Amino acid sequence: MQSSKSQIKKQYFSVDLFEDICKRLEQQGVDLKKFTRNDISWVDEFHVRGAEVSNELVQEIYLNDTKVLDVGCGLGGPARMLAHRFNCKVTGVDLCEEYIRTARKLSELTGLTDKTDFIQADALDLPFENDSFDIVWTQHVQMNIEDKTKFYSEIKRVLVD
Repeated sequence: MQSSKSQIKKQYFSVDLFEDICKRLEQQGVDLKKFTRNDISWVDEFHVRGAEVSNELVQEIYLNDTKVLDVGCGLGGPARMLAHRFNCKVTGVDLCEEYIRTARKLSELTGLTDKTDFIQADALDLPFENDSFDIVWTQHVQMNIEDKTKFYSEIKRVLVD
């Protein structure tokens, strides 16, 4: 029987995701040399209600010049939005290597590599020192994590007290 992590990776895996996104953007007439974060907003945040819900969430917290960890970052859409809007440094982690590769490449296209970093990692074993981040951001990833106690204890561990 497959582990839940293997099942999650299999469910969300997509071959050549970045290349597919670029192909579809070009088909829509987007010039990849003059690319902005807004050009990919329709795909960049593929969680429920997309960018709309991310924009609602940021109204409730102070993010300017903070260090943010985005757990379950997917393609990095919320991470790029936060970095762009609030001049914060955002590190995204996701279990899926293809999502991380795609997130990095999309940050290159949007000119946000200096404010974003993406690491393939397990949310239950975050590769960071204690007290590393001012804010931890997560949207919907917890639905895929069985051990909620471990998930939230890892978030608490990396948050600055």
